[in-house]
Amino acid sequence: MVTEAGLCAAEPGRMTATGAGFRRLARELSARADGVRAGGVALGNGWRGGARDAAAGALDRAESRLRGAADAVLACGQVLTELGEQVRTARALLERGYGPLAVEVATRADAAATGRLAALSRALRDPAAFGAPVDPAVPARGTPPTTVRAWWAGLTADQRVWLVANRPGDVGGLDGVPAADRDAANRVRLAAALDAAARRGDEALLRGLGAIAARLADGGRVRAYLLGLDVSGDGRAIVAMGDPDRATDVLTYVPGANTALASLGGLLDRTDRMRDAAERLDGTADVATVLWLGYDAPEWASAMSASAAHAAVPDLDRFLDGLRATHEGPPAHQTVLGHSYGSLVVGATARDAGLNADDVVFVGSAGVGVPSADRLELPAGHVWSSTARSDPFAYAAPGFGQFVRDAAHNVTAPFSRWYADPVPNVDMWHGHNPSDRTFGANVFTSDPRGGHSGYFAGAGLENIARIAVGGQHLANVD
Repeated sequence: MVTEAGLCAAEPGRMTATGAGFRRLARELSARADGVRAGGVALGNGWRGGARDAAAGALDRAESRLRGAADAVLACGQVLTELGEQVRTARALLERGYGPLAVEVATRADAAATGRLAALSRALRDPAAFGAPVDPAVPARGTPPTTVRAWWAGLTADQRVWLVANRPGDVGGLDGVPAADRDAANRVRLAAALDAAARRGDEALLRGLGAIAARLADGGRVRAYLLGLDVSGDGRAIVAMGDPDRATDVLTYVPGANTALASLGGLLDRTDRMRDAAERLDGTADVATVLWLGYDAPEWASAMSASAAHAAVPDLDRFLDGLRATHEGPPAHQTVLGHSYGSLVVGATARDAGLNADDVVFVGSAGVGVPSADRLELPAGHVWSSTARSDPFAYAAPGFGQFVRDAAHNVTAPFSRWYADPVPNVDMWHGHNPSDRTFGANVFTSDPRGGHSGYFAGAGLENIARIAVGGQHLANVD
């Protein structure tokens, strides 16, 4: 039974360190299995007959046992890492004075870890059986997340861990698979991608993948979960700070144009800052923030086209449905934030597919694809927007109607529109400015000197945090 005294004495750092040790052991076992396989191949060179066949059979069995043990040990490492993170969360609640809640969080985590480790104990006793292939009929990408969730829940523990270890590409990007399992699969993929990029000498890709790997390994911050990875083209990645399946509040952040894997380091830090600010506001909240670079963001030169946003709609829609499908306990408060071109991605998804979220936030937007907030099909009062006075996009991205009005004004007062009394554009590249009063959003304060990227510091950051935890703390609304 978990108690406050026991929680005070717990050492989550040792749990996560032990989990890391298990993962290292899993890699060593896999390397040994590769060595056995190579020995079996070499066996056929110049040796024939019954003795050779018997030796090959013994090597096959040894490889199977090694791979089964590696899969089971890897799973144990993940369980211990998860437990350490949940205990760390419970300890933080306890330190803030929320004793009963802290004990509840720790009790749930302990029960879940005990159940998963018990299921894995058979695999460690009989790794050959654990390593046996399972039915490879994995749901196709695009399958509704509720269907995927039901399929995953119906698998045995052995089957789930086997799929994570042996088919990480199928599992890692499948919306409806729990965050912890997607993370385990994508860490396998990340290691392979780092090795491949190093062999090719791809410095840009190595920089982005290295930023992800460094954040995943950072034991001084909340645990990160790698929920998606694609190294083709400019690359895609989905990284959660905190566990979105257990959080009380989840904010999904969609970045804008000119973002790619190579520039991911700053975006990861921004995502961390939003979580930290939200948790400081509400001591009872367990917040997860998600960086969703799950689409091919356009270059600046292509940002006037809405085609990349339209192409992103099915993926963002399915991802948000997946967050709902895999969440444990009472539904989380879900917020989706779009910055710059990302606001068009969010707006187009709300318009064309319906957004599975409670609140939507637009910052630094050049239009969101709809003329008014009520076209986003969200409850009244749950659409938010901010445009800093120093954001050049507020003035330099006019739509055609705005351009005509500015040109007419400049006939009588040349250039005063820009220099004398600058007023943010109403009509933008992609529609009505959501920060214009007539759009119908709640317009909130940001640092007036922050420019296009200043929404993630100062007043803008604080107000985003307030919205992320339900908006009840929001005071600085224009």
